[in-house]
Amino acid sequence: HNAGGDGTVRSSVASRGIPAITVEIGDPQVIDRDKVRLTRVGIRDVIEELGMLPPDGERAVHGAVECHKSYWLYTDTGGLLDVTARLGAQVKKGDVLATLSDPWGRRLRTYRAPEEGYVVGKATNPVVRTGGRIVHLGIEGAPP
Repeated sequence: HNAGGDGTVRSSVASRGIPAITVEIGDPQVIDRDKVRLTRVGIRDVIEELGMLPPDGERAVHGAVECHKSYWLYTDTGGLLDVTARLGAQVKKGDVLATLSDPWGRRLRTYRAPEEGYVVGKATNPVVRTGGRIVHLGIEGAPP
C-alpha cells in the first residue's frame, strides 16, 4: 500500500523495486504461537500463489478477501472507546463500529462504517485521546 518510512526494510527494498510484505499480527510484545503458525502458512500461501514455491496442500485461510486499499478511522475527541466490530468482520455502510463514552458512562459518539469493507485492524486500548485509532477498514477489490 505504501513504500514505508525512511530507514525501514520496506522502504529500502521498495526503492530497489523489490516487492515486500510487512506482517503485523497479534498484540505487541506477545508471542502467540497459533497466530505465528497461521501467519507462516499464510505467507507460504502467497509465495505459492506467486509461483515461487510448489503447493504444499496446507491453507491458512479459505475464502480470503483481497483489499485494494485500507485506512484507519480516528476519534474526534478523547474518552473510553468500546470497539464492537469484530476483527475480520465484513461491515456495511452505516454499521456501528464503536462507541465512545466519558468516564461516567455517558455516550459521546457512535462511530459507523463510512462504506462497505472489512475490519482488518482495531484499537484494543479503551482509553483514547483525540485522534486515537478506532478501526482499520479494508476495502475489497484488486489494485487499480
